[in-house]
Amino acid sequence: MAAARQTRRVAILGTFDVENYGDLLFPLIAQACLAEIGIEIVAVSPTSELTRYRDAIRPISFKELTDTIDSFDAVLIGGGNIIHLHDFGLPTYAASAYPSLWVGATAHAVLHGKAVLWNAPGVLAPRDPGAPPAWLRRVVEAADHFMVRDEASARALAQWSGRRPEVLPDTALDLPRLWSPASLAARFGTVKDSLGVTAQTPVVAVHVKRRSLGALDVARFAAALDAALGQAGAVGILLALGRCHGDHTLVQELHGLIPDRTAPFDEAEALRDVAAVIAGAQVHIGASLHGHITAVAYGTPARLVAVPALHKFMGQAEQTSRQDELAPDWPAALADLPALVTAPRRSLDPAIGTRLHAHWQAVRDLATAEQPRQRRAAVFDDPDPDAALEKVLRVS
Repeated sequence: MAAARQTRRVAILGTFDVENYGDLLFPLIAQACLAEIGIEIVAVSPTSELTRYRDAIRPISFKELTDTIDSFDAVLIGGGNIIHLHDFGLPTYAASAYPSLWVGATAHAVLHGKAVLWNAPGVLAPRDPGAPPAWLRRVVEAADHFMVRDEASARALAQWSGRRPEVLPDTALDLPRLWSPASLAARFGTVKDSLGVTAQTPVVAVHVKRRSLGALDVARFAAALDAALGQAGAVGILLALGRCHGDHTLVQELHGLIPDRTAPFDEAEALRDVAAVIAGAQVHIGASLHGHITAVAYGTPARLVAVPALHKFMGQAEQTSRQDELAPDWPAALADLPALVTAPRRSLDPAIGTRLHAHWQAVRDLATAEQPRQRRAAVFDDPDPDAALEKVLRVS
């Protein structure tokens, strides 16, 4: 009998090869929560592309995972909005890129007797799914730990697959286990110095996604932001949380229109520095789920501009008791800005930390279990899971 490996390895699957702040947090948080008990986290994405952020974990490609699956003890699926069958036409992604992260990963894990664990991803199910296909029933039944990040995702997946997952708040709320508030406070001071923002000036961390502007053109929005910042006596540090969506170009456009009231931080080279700005600011106002989650995790008063009104925004606001921080549009959010600059910080409900701790405990226990795993039905009849998945996608 071969000797047991001393270090357990868990592959975490998601889009960690794109420059999107929220997605890149998940491997780091899993590492922070599991490394202390001897579990090595390996990030897995459709490609092995390296992002600009020096503190992000470089992923291996999905193909590298399947070639080395026997060296892993478990697959950890998510987070992020990855439970769907869509091809978004990204130039470096094959049509099967997203489905591979959950269907393909599960199929390979089952064939090799590995634990299948869900790290509270989001779900984009078909609107009229019909009867659950056999392969999907096998995917969800194979999950040893079955969690999604909001109630709407749970309902949609139950209707689509026939099995209802449990709901867990987004694991990015565990950010303080990765970066302590004290460490971010020190880093925030350095970032402000680099941007020419004085220590005494109130800071508003601002993230604008172009689609969140709705009917507002950029010039009108810039004028409204300038007025709100002026009334608050604050400077806006403009964040590009989704460079993959072109947020950095909008940062430069806005800064060019109101240079005296803003400081562009679109070229950040560390995820920790982005978190430091949100955690250290007097206010965070933006259109990013994980920008808002970062603010909630560190107690920063915030407004989340819910345009469009996605269920992921509503679900996390409900779970963190932050429904009052949802804004229906930018004018509403900016109207609240002056008062928010002097608002008290808000602590996260300890019950959320308890639930996240239980999640990581379950991941640890299932990934390190010594007893043989109960045999599960193969996801596909075809012995080649990747070829079988391609066939499924052609008829879906």
